[in-house]
Amino acid sequence: MSRDVPLPETPDDAGVVAVLVAHDGESFLPRTLAALAALDPAPGAVIAVDTGSEDATASLLTQAGLVNRVMTLPADTGFAAAVHAGVEAAPASGWLWILHDDSAPEPDALAALLRNAADQPSVAVWGPKVLGWDEPRRLLEVGVSISRAGRRHTGLERGEQDQGQYDGQRDTLAVGSAGLLVRRDLWSDLGGFDRSLPFFREDVDFGWRVNLAGHRVAVASDAVVHHAEAMARGRRSRVIADPHSTDRASALYTLLANGRGSTVLLRWLWLLLLTLVRALGNVLGKAPREAAAEMSAVGAVLMRPQRLRVARRARKRWRLVKASSLQSLFPPPGQQVRHSLETLAGSLSVETDVAPSTILESGPSDDDLDAFVGTGTGRLRSWVRRPAVLLFVGLVAVQLIAWRGLYRDGVLRGGALLPMPTGASDVWQQYAAAWHPVTMGSDTMAHPSTAVLGLLATLLLGHATWVVPTVLVLGPPLAGLLAYLVIDSLGLSVRLRVWVGAAYALNPVFLAATAQGRWTTVLVGVLVPLAAVAAARAVGLGGRPASTRAAAAAVLLIAAMVALAPPLIVSLAALCVVLALLATGPRAQLAALSMVIGPLLLLLPWWPVAAADPAVLLLEPGLPWVGDDESAWHAVFFDAGGWWSAPWWFGLGLVVASLAAVLRAQLRRPVRAALVVVGVSLTWALVLEALVVTPDTSAVPVAVWSGSVLVLAVAAGLVAIATAAMGTRVRLQRAAFTWRQPALAVVVAMAAVSPIIWGVAWMGRGATDPLDRGGANPLPAFVRAQSGLPEQIRTLVLQPASGRLAYTVLRSRDAQWGDVETAPPVDQLTSLDRVVSDLASGAGSAPVDELADRAVQYVLAVAPVDPDLEVALDSAPGLLRIANPDESSLWRVEQPTGRVRMLVNGERAVLASEVPDDPAAVAVDVPAADTDRLLELAELADDGWVATASTEAGTRELPTSGASDWAQRFVAGAAPTQVQMSVDDPWRLVLVLGQLLAVVALVLIALPGRRRVDEEAV
Repeated sequence: MSRDVPLPETPDDAGVVAVLVAHDGESFLPRTLAALAALDPAPGAVIAVDTGSEDATASLLTQAGLVNRVMTLPADTGFAAAVHAGVEAAPASGWLWILHDDSAPEPDALAALLRNAADQPSVAVWGPKVLGWDEPRRLLEVGVSISRAGRRHTGLERGEQDQGQYDGQRDTLAVGSAGLLVRRDLWSDLGGFDRSLPFFREDVDFGWRVNLAGHRVAVASDAVVHHAEAMARGRRSRVIADPHSTDRASALYTLLANGRGSTVLLRWLWLLLLTLVRALGNVLGKAPREAAAEMSAVGAVLMRPQRLRVARRARKRWRLVKASSLQSLFPPPGQQVRHSLETLAGSLSVETDVAPSTILESGPSDDDLDAFVGTGTGRLRSWVRRPAVLLFVGLVAVQLIAWRGLYRDGVLRGGALLPMPTGASDVWQQYAAAWHPVTMGSDTMAHPSTAVLGLLATLLLGHATWVVPTVLVLGPPLAGLLAYLVIDSLGLSVRLRVWVGAAYALNPVFLAATAQGRWTTVLVGVLVPLAAVAAARAVGLGGRPASTRAAAAAVLLIAAMVALAPPLIVSLAALCVVLALLATGPRAQLAALSMVIGPLLLLLPWWPVAAADPAVLLLEPGLPWVGDDESAWHAVFFDAGGWWSAPWWFGLGLVVASLAAVLRAQLRRPVRAALVVVGVSLTWALVLEALVVTPDTSAVPVAVWSGSVLVLAVAAGLVAIATAAMGTRVRLQRAAFTWRQPALAVVVAMAAVSPIIWGVAWMGRGATDPLDRGGANPLPAFVRAQSGLPEQIRTLVLQPASGRLAYTVLRSRDAQWGDVETAPPVDQLTSLDRVVSDLASGAGSAPVDELADRAVQYVLAVAPVDPDLEVALDSAPGLLRIANPDESSLWRVEQPTGRVRMLVNGERAVLASEVPDDPAAVAVDVPAADTDRLLELAELADDGWVATASTEAGTRELPTSGASDWAQRFVAGAAPTQVQMSVDDPWRLVLVLGQLLAVVALVLIALPGRRRVDEEAV
């Protein structure tokens, strides 16, 4: 059906015919028609195609005197089909001009396009500069392209304003269909828009085909069209059920129909994998509709090879140039990485927000994970000169210089740091294990920091040994960068923000923590800025409403911080309670309370350990510091003590500046809040510094490390100082000269020079001592090899420590991270203490026999070896000195021993057992005997051990025997049997799985959902 207005009597073969496509466009059409009426020159004819509008669109077109013909098509007609219908009804002409009902050209737009076409006949398709509809200076398009995953690429910053930066002519892969001018003969030769693309990407597909046919596509910036992008921005009534699915399917079709034939199979596989990943990401991002759209696109395109085969065969007829020659017309793969980083930086602000994109985004933000390439020396130079980048690079340089003594092979250890497990799987196994191979075995739940270690190791491609160097080297610079980004919303100048970032990254607590190998403290410092932003957003600070998503993120971050440093639980809980009291509205108060209760619930599997030994709540993981001669008041100057710590006066500048912030009249709200955090944290740190505790796993008192609590005080103090300093110079300049001016000068000088002193001192001292790199295992290679045999023998390691003799029992490896926290209580090792004491004092052969009972085959005295100890061990019957590895001394127990033994009529026989990866599992074949036998397992007795015997008659559970005062024993019958021994702790598995589900649920809540907001309406 059509309504006609007389066409020109004499068709102009060299003129222009405009094809205007409309659908429910009464909101935009009056402006578009007015713009068409103002054109000079005007098109020779205007053909309007109305696709089943239900509003006044048809009458507006009919009443417009400049429209020569109005065609009415069904509402389900695609855009490409509508354009084809208009072209077929148009009179002969040299050029076709495609317009939308929401595209308004400026009066000279057509003249500029034709003028450029006359100057450059080799260009077959021209496009205008496209600006915003409601924001006339906002750039929307100066040509378009497509990424390797189908993302529509304009090369513009989000919200970029037109300042003439893209003026001139430029070749491009394609131009948008709103305002596209094309030679009509070429349109006919190439078949125009592909009707297989009813909506979206028809312009990119056409431009790509034009370029492959050997013609040029260009943009003329002196031609301007304003476009509302009504369908893409959700401002038009839906003509298709699912725009996301249609857009994604069009993107996949365009890529596979036009890409190089030699790579089409690889591209198909890549797009299939990428689409599945995007679907999973949308599910995690709480966008199930978009996830369904991705899967729908797979079925519509990737699973229909015949459709793609037909499209590629049709394009083969006129493909004249190699696809590789068009490489410069596609977006550089690394360009979107910068956009992602800027969006991430914006999310760290308390008050600002990132403008949302249009609802149609086909491609991941990192530009399809393609290889990273440069984006131009000018842009790179501008990026490198940014203060945040300079700050981060400078801090990394300081760290690399300080670490100069540790660039060698070996295992990182020393201070509080024990060697790390090898892989992420080892860490997760340690976390979930029901039995730990520490000394004589333990069923203690692993420390919650092990879960954080496992997550980091997983992110680092499964390399657990990379975690500590990465955190200790890059942690402080990253913490400084985050501090710089987070405080942007406080209105501080760039200089103050840079000072805060540098001071936070180089503060004395970080220096001491790095030197001592306390990676948990450094990681807490990295999480503090993120947790502060999440907590502020959760309770609605900064003018925002209270956010459930931010509350979930805050719960996760606070739980991670408490897992890394349990002493933080007191100060963090106190601060969250204060937030709850100050929050306005029930939602904000509930969010504040959730930040107290949520972390406690997340750490539920570990609370039985804390309930049995409350001292662990005061200790960070790692080797404890046995003696601390420093006074508790040093904590006021941010000195946490330990093996090495900066002089107490290093913190003097911060203390003086913080006092100046307290004394300032009319404190701003951020200053008051920061000072509350400083007060709570310093008070708790002073209490911790005054405490000496004796955990169940230690025979001697140990000092408490308050470093993580002091990190909170440092962070809050820096915020208070910088915020209080805003505008101080102006106020003093206006005031009469008094003692305040010179006093302030002294305070500023002390604060400003503090980070410089810390950085220079840190580089001069270096990160070594006590942190060092050494051998991976003190055991000789042949001992380690024998430990892996079916007997599973052990080694008693003796080492002098502060005037006493320390010992440990090693299996096939050295002590590693987590062993301190999972060691059995000392009261369960009383008998072993007696054995070691008798052995060191030369009390005959009984100690050696008892070592054999515990599967100990070797005794290693670590250098420096006490001469009296050597004499005692040399004289012990049943011990034979066999080697002196690395200035240590090694003895061998002469009688055979093993982890599993059979006792029959007082005689002992070692049984060979399978050597599984799980230390909580044992399998042995028990031979026949004349009477019942005792199976003795050289592990501490525990109710969790269960033994199951398998015979020809079936399977039965063996009873336990209490004949031993320490070992695990089971009573077996006389018949030959196979016995499986394992630790059964179903409740631990339930708690760990519940913890995992809770973490996943919080992550899903914390993930942002896709926002459908019109950018121009914001």
